[in-house]
Amino acid sequence: MVKDRVSNDQYAYLDNNFTSLEVLEAISNRKSNSAPGPNGLTALFFKKYWDIIGSDILSFVLNILNNGASPSKINHTFISLIPKVNSPSLPSDFRPISLCNVLLKIIIETIANRIQKVLPSIINEFQSAFLPGRLITDNSLIVFETFHYLNKPRKKNNGFVRLKLDMAKAYDSLEWDFIENTLRSMGFPTKI
Repeated sequence: MVKDRVSNDQYAYLDNNFTSLEVLEAISNRKSNSAPGPNGLTALFFKKYWDIIGSDILSFVLNILNNGASPSKINHTFISLIPKVNSPSLPSDFRPISLCNVLLKIIIETIANRIQKVLPSIINEFQSAFLPGRLITDNSLIVFETFHYLNKPRKKNNGFVRLKLDMAKAYDSLEWDFIENTLRSMGFPTKI
């Protein structure tokens, strides 16, 4: 059940204005030499020249986070195709990556850091990925053990059915309206 998973205290925490400290934490967590965005700047630039540009960056980021200013000036992304194999010849032989503006990454990480503090209490205990201490590889072990159990000889047929589902494109098929409605149903604040 997803309805009203976010408690009143969690809602109040999520709905508070973002602080300079939260933005600074997001900046310090960025890998200095990660892929640059369309402007060619990496996080190292922002860290190295923070004493010169820091107050302007904080003001810009907090205006977007707290006042709903448009991030359209920094919301440009380059898509690059990275080959998965030595001699790619099919579209499926490439993995697309997005090269986003570092300021946009800082905003996203600031929001993610805040949400991450409430996730353990609202995500089902059986969610096996994307949370600290939980690994998607655990699913492989569960499947292996299940198949082992199902393949054991039995005296009578218990009517087991085995399904193999391809989840490779599951996230590509989600619609933003569905995600937004689910988050609202859970009780997340609309500004997050």
